[in-house]
Amino acid sequence: MKLNYPLRFLVIVAVILGSALLWAKYGVDRGLDLRGGASLIYRLDLESIPPEARSDTLLSTVQVIEERINNLGLKDLKVDALPPDQFEVQFPGKESSDIDRIKGILTRLGKLEFRIVAMGAEADEGAPGFETDERKRKEEMGAAYPGPPPGYQWVPRRPSRDAAGADRAAGPPRLVEIPEGRIDADIAERLGRRKEFEGEIARLETQKSDPGTVATPERMAEIDRQIGTATAKIAEIDRQVAALEEQKADILKKNYFTGNDLDPGDLGIRPGEFGAGYVVAFATRARREADFGNFTERNVKRQMAIIIDGALESAPVIQEKLPGRGQISGGGMGGFSRDQAQDLVTVLRSGSLAVKLELQSEYAVGPSLGEAAIRNGLIASAIGMGLVVIFMVGSYLFAGGVAVLALLVNVLLIMASLAFFRAELSMPGIAGIILTVGMSVDANILVFERIREERAAGKSIAQAVKAGYSRAFITIVDANVTTLLTAFVLYSITSGQVRGFAITLICGILASMFTALYVTKTVFGALIDRGWLKDLRMTRIFFVPKVSYMKVRLPAIGISLLLIVLGVVLFSGSGPKKYDIEFLGGQRVVVQFREPVSITTVKDRVSATYADASVVSIKSTASSAQSALNLQIASDSFQITIAGADTEQERTEVLAFLERTFAENILPHGLTPLGPAEVPSGTPREYRISFEQAVSGEALGTALAAVGEKPELIEASGSTARIRVVTSEPEVFLENLDRALSSADLTTTEPFPMKSFVDPQTAQGHRDSAIKAVVISLILQIIYIYFRFHGASFGFAAVLALVHDTLITLGAIAFFGTTGLVNVKINLPIIAAILTLIGYSMNDTIVVFDRIRENLAKGRRNLSEVIDLSVNQTLARSVRTAVTTFFVVFVMFVVNYGAAASVLEGFGFTLMFGVITGTYSSVFIAAPLLLFLPWHYLRGRGLKFWGAVTLTIIGGIMLLFAEGQGAAFTGISLALLAVYPVYFLAEFVYWLFLPDPDRSLNLVLRGQTPRA
Repeated sequence: MKLNYPLRFLVIVAVILGSALLWAKYGVDRGLDLRGGASLIYRLDLESIPPEARSDTLLSTVQVIEERINNLGLKDLKVDALPPDQFEVQFPGKESSDIDRIKGILTRLGKLEFRIVAMGAEADEGAPGFETDERKRKEEMGAAYPGPPPGYQWVPRRPSRDAAGADRAAGPPRLVEIPEGRIDADIAERLGRRKEFEGEIARLETQKSDPGTVATPERMAEIDRQIGTATAKIAEIDRQVAALEEQKADILKKNYFTGNDLDPGDLGIRPGEFGAGYVVAFATRARREADFGNFTERNVKRQMAIIIDGALESAPVIQEKLPGRGQISGGGMGGFSRDQAQDLVTVLRSGSLAVKLELQSEYAVGPSLGEAAIRNGLIASAIGMGLVVIFMVGSYLFAGGVAVLALLVNVLLIMASLAFFRAELSMPGIAGIILTVGMSVDANILVFERIREERAAGKSIAQAVKAGYSRAFITIVDANVTTLLTAFVLYSITSGQVRGFAITLICGILASMFTALYVTKTVFGALIDRGWLKDLRMTRIFFVPKVSYMKVRLPAIGISLLLIVLGVVLFSGSGPKKYDIEFLGGQRVVVQFREPVSITTVKDRVSATYADASVVSIKSTASSAQSALNLQIASDSFQITIAGADTEQERTEVLAFLERTFAENILPHGLTPLGPAEVPSGTPREYRISFEQAVSGEALGTALAAVGEKPELIEASGSTARIRVVTSEPEVFLENLDRALSSADLTTTEPFPMKSFVDPQTAQGHRDSAIKAVVISLILQIIYIYFRFHGASFGFAAVLALVHDTLITLGAIAFFGTTGLVNVKINLPIIAAILTLIGYSMNDTIVVFDRIRENLAKGRRNLSEVIDLSVNQTLARSVRTAVTTFFVVFVMFVVNYGAAASVLEGFGFTLMFGVITGTYSSVFIAAPLLLFLPWHYLRGRGLKFWGAVTLTIIGGIMLLFAEGQGAAFTGISLALLAVYPVYFLAEFVYWLFLPDPDRSLNLVLRGQTPRA
């Protein structure tokens, strides 16, 4: 092997050092599921926006959201536009209370209006009694009430707070003046008349062109006169409307002020009078200062309605002319809280949103679950890699050791790639790395098995290594390209965590090809060239068997058909329970208890209110060994999934229901304020801290000393403590306290460590994306196989094998998921696992097909013998690759079994079945099916084949026109459509029982009937 080894080693060293530097410099950020936080996806209601302006509306909305985030000082929040009408906001490391507050800020329209309440000193309809009289008229008329007169509008009040800070019901709505309303009514009346004239003109034009009209010159002249009159009326209306629009603009300038008229730099908060909470101070922009002064001067002693997002916040009396400055009060007797006032300032500074936002999906997970996920992922990776190392070194000795070194380089390249592309590492990403550990040695196994064969044929070590890499090259490329195709489809169609898995898988495949075809080849070549490597001894665990797979095709395919039917029945019969909320819509909550609770108790209590709820027992971060081993009996943590719960109020009610129903069991919130929410400045605040484990006063005191506000430890008992602190900024204090406790490894309790929600519309989109991804992947596999193997037979056999693997695996998911034995339901990560299964199964099948193609090229005539020989020759590779991959996915499943908020349990379970069924189908299904050659074989049946094809086509055409033709017509259409599939199945069953399929094939290819 004469290669430029110094240059090749230089490239390898440069790649390794560059990767290490990339990883060290940029690192790999953890996804939300690993560090805690939330991800929210909002949809913009763009129905009222013209199509050509919707893209700009999305971008402007994202800019407003980013501005609000900047005003809050939250630099680590991330906003991404998701065209055409969605955007995502990520909240890394935030607690649920922080997330709820930020959600409220981000989704407020932020539309501020100043109006005058319709009770004033004037002696017109705006006199003090007008609002009272109008309210009385509204109550008397009920549903027949037409609304207030033009120029007035009812505005609902926002619920307020009393002096103690408690919420109280909103009062009755207030009637406010809308001066431009009268003008709008006049404009609407004129536009209505304009439309009538336009209709009259259209009618007259129709008469002129109607052949039935008496076309006398007098009649035509009269029609033209009428059209001219109507046209003149329209022109007069347009002039009047233009004049009214000018009047409206003047009225708005003098009487209507919004948040856009305020100077963002002069917005601030200050304490209200007599200790009544806080108020928001404002100043108008310079260009509007005089207008605002005149506006307030005209309305002295009247109430100015302060309307925010369509609700009346307050209505203070204007005592004197305000020269461009004022304050916004609210919240009732208690005034705004500090948070409420600051949030209002944040919203006003960023500007208002053009459209309403609708929450499409929410995913929130606490930091403790993220840490548990990382720990489980690292354990699974370490154990899986250890098993792979043992297997490779035990099977291939020195060559296996070189493959292990290549595997370490492979992992380094993956991490460097993630760092370079700034991709976040999520739980599916960890699954991708774990999976890569098992699959990346496949290329080495292919090469090593080839080297073993070449050495057995009597070649020297140098010739054997050269031939091994040369002959395995095309197989390695074919096998990895098919997996890459599914990974690229996954990346292009999905988003979020699943896209992270696709990126990891793509990087892992490319890295494994580099290490297997370049790194290990360089190492072996250099050692042989130097004379240091005399031989590559390998453990002979497997000998080349001499099994006739064609002779066992009947029982093998029979077993597969039985499993497929069973899988389809299980899948169809399990109903919607087999789907996760990503595909159904709804809410999922992980709830933690103080002590293990019977799963029967939890199910009974939840189902009493939510009959269709799904309850699964899981391990929490503080689970005892006993509860972890008896999850089907009792646990201290449960995952509860409830379909529906579409609105924010319904989702809040679910959490309130759980806290109320399990009040005696549920863990308390980690940080709970004691006493009123708002206290005067300088007054101590008290908090109760609840920990997952018992905490010593010394350890807690050390952590508290690191907090800038120097809180005082009042008492500490077991897992609960009480502290006192004097702070003017409680939000900042709580962030500092949380950071200090985390640094001291003191974990506070989280009653709901994970919450997620998916809107039904989004769920439908997920289902569509999943179906599209699977279909596109299968089509790409067929196309690639067709062109690589120059025929449809290989593609036909491979796709049937893929369908075989997928249906059996889906049946297993439905059975184990709906029975609760395994926490696995069909969602986007499981679709990712199924697509990976498609790639893996195709990978394994291609290895066998490549060997069949190679043996056919050697002139062998009997296809059955070629298939048997090829499968036997590649069996060792298939088993070894299956073993290494099964090791890592089995460990992934076992380590994460019952783990809260982890997708790795279901992911590992799916791939376990995939590895088994994929290996089985490559040997017993795909390879024997090559002999069936359905097109050639069935075409040789002559009239029967073409008759079946013709009737099926007729049935398809009839089905297109079946609507409205009756049930009988539809039934006949479906019956004809099934002719060819039934005929195909009948011929296939007949072929299974043929004693000599090779003879039958040869007869068909010679134009003779197989039964002759």
